[in-house]
Amino acid sequence: MDEQARKAVLLVEDDEDLREAMAVVLAETGHLVSSCGDAGSALTRASAERPDLVLVDIDLPDMDGCELARRLRADPRLSGSRFVAISGFAAERERLRAMAAGFDDYLIKPIPLQTLHRLLQS
Repeated sequence: MDEQARKAVLLVEDDEDLREAMAVVLAETGHLVSSCGDAGSALTRASAERPDLVLVDIDLPDMDGCELARRLRADPRLSGSRFVAISGFAAERERLRAMAAGFDDYLIKPIPLQTLHRLLQS
């Protein structure tokens, strides 16, 4: 993968097994992956790393993923970042709530590999 296509990705997921599996898949496709399991760590890392893409679990233990998205969107250093909610909730009202919080997209777990690849290419 050339440098232009490589993305810096921050993955925020509290399920350790899922976080590790997704991080491996993302790294194997040539992207630079950082991950954490809570919103507090995500706020610190996002500000320092300024990722191209932030994947956020909606159901985090220390803060709702929508609140995390609002806080990340408020950071001017992240104005170029894309924010994607990842959730086990398939209800339309959940997708609408996430989009209103500032997410650019909403993906339902389990996320197909093709969907992750397409997301990283766009």
